[in-house]
Amino acid sequence: MMMNGCVIILSAPEASAPLPRPWWMEIIVLGMIGSALAVFILLTVIIWYKAIKRYVTLSQIYSPD
Repeated sequence: MMMNGCVIILSAPEASAPLPRPWWMEIIVLGMIGSALAVFILLTVIIWYKAIKRYVTLSQIYSPD
């Protein structure tokens, strides 16, 4: 039935609060961030170690003794 050209649209009411995320998603995200941080720190330590070792070796080779 049409009422003078008006169309009635029914829709579901919108949720007032967003749905909570599953608890395991937060654990996965924290694990990924922690792993990335650990890899970054490990690579930084390796690069610094090699740089210091190279500097010490070069300083011994070119020392005026």
